[in-house]
Amino acid sequence: MNIQQPICRVAIAHTKTIKTMLTTLASFSLQLQKHNPNLIVKEFRITEGAMSFVEAVISDIEQSDTEGYTVHSFEDNLIELVLPEQFTVQTLINLVTDLNHKLFTMEFKKGQYRISEMNIDGSQILFKTTADSSAKSVQQPISRQTTVVKQQAPVVSPRIEDQPAIQAQQTASQPVSSTPDREPLLVAVDGSNMLSRAFYATAFAGVEHLKRNSAGQYTNAVELMTKMLFNLLKIHRPTNLIIAWDSKSDNYLRKTFFPEYKGLRDETIPALKEQFPIAKILYSLMGFDTQELDTYEADDLIGTLSRRFIETHPNGQVIMVSNDKDLHQLLDDRTSQWMKKHKEDVLYTAELFKENFGVEPHQYKYIKAILGESGKSSDNIPGVPGVGEKAAGPLVAKYSTLDNLYKSIEADELDPAFKRYKKKLIEGKESGYLSLKLSTILTDIPELQDYDFERSRIKLNKPVMLQKFKELELNSLVSRFS
Repeated sequence: MNIQQPICRVAIAHTKTIKTMLTTLASFSLQLQKHNPNLIVKEFRITEGAMSFVEAVISDIEQSDTEGYTVHSFEDNLIELVLPEQFTVQTLINLVTDLNHKLFTMEFKKGQYRISEMNIDGSQILFKTTADSSAKSVQQPISRQTTVVKQQAPVVSPRIEDQPAIQAQQTASQPVSSTPDREPLLVAVDGSNMLSRAFYATAFAGVEHLKRNSAGQYTNAVELMTKMLFNLLKIHRPTNLIIAWDSKSDNYLRKTFFPEYKGLRDETIPALKEQFPIAKILYSLMGFDTQELDTYEADDLIGTLSRRFIETHPNGQVIMVSNDKDLHQLLDDRTSQWMKKHKEDVLYTAELFKENFGVEPHQYKYIKAILGESGKSSDNIPGVPGVGEKAAGPLVAKYSTLDNLYKSIEADELDPAFKRYKKKLIEGKESGYLSLKLSTILTDIPELQDYDFERSRIKLNKPVMLQKFKELELNSLVSRFS
């Protein structure tokens, strides 16, 4: 390979956060290509507090070369790796993404960890991990047990066979069937929400660095979402699991009475959009029950199936998996929500909701009906113009429903504390009720009233699953389940 002299040397701190490091790498790569389209960053070194970049002619790069690295050990909060003499920016990005996910899913060690720092000296790399943002890394002796892993570039997915935690996860990820002594538990996943989260969690370095297979298909979101699903199986051990998907946005039922619903959102970027059909087909073939109905959104499917599960299973529990706050209105003593809060996954319950909002979960839709929702990532719900957060919560806490609120206004009995909002409430009444209709999750979809929950029993088809992983070149998953 025609290697030129280092063209850039950047002074850096002795330790650097992984996010800053990757941002520097990605930024420099882009600047280099703008300067000369025939050049890319092929190597870099970090020694003595400086980062050196080396340029290479694109035509001299062997695309068939494998990228490998040696995992020396993982003990306590340290991961020590030995990298090949030359490695690409994409190799490191994939490596860090993979390690962070393994830490997040507790594949290496029980507990929530993240990579906080890294040091590179020549070809040796040491990652420090912390349990949370305030935790400090404490170095421990490192045992020299070695496993060498090689993948086709640019995919890098270490497999550490001597780690019992991984073996435990593999066992937990096998087909799960309910037993008589297990209480029924339905995990209802918002597939559209989860796939989008998985996409953006792995797109921090830009679309040009996203993982693709040899057919040119983007697979970064599908791969991470699949790992997230297996993590759910391990943590919650459900008897039933359903993945609900949004229908096409042009056909949403809510748009029939409010055409501007979700009208401010940007088009889904192609790299994410093309992964939806891949994910739907994959999960159906694996044996998960997937649900999608024309005109309905995933929230409505989850709302209806959750209520049906509770009605048909006297001791049953439901865990809804989504970051969508609209699902808060479904929380009760048997229904909770697995969601991300303050960068950690938490089980959000009805009790926690009441502590945070001061009202019952089913009243959340009234708060949203008054407040509305605007912005590019919002549902674009008008609300009651002029009535903000300071008034919305207290109004619902005082009057419970919109009907009660407007009855008090019509009877001229509105609490004096809210008198200054009276005119705005009157003028915005029609908008408020429209917003309530838009904000209310459906729990009675006719097509799902006869749903047989035997369909959602977890019975994964491992041979087909492995075949699809191989076809899609989801190498880390093939390695894990082979």
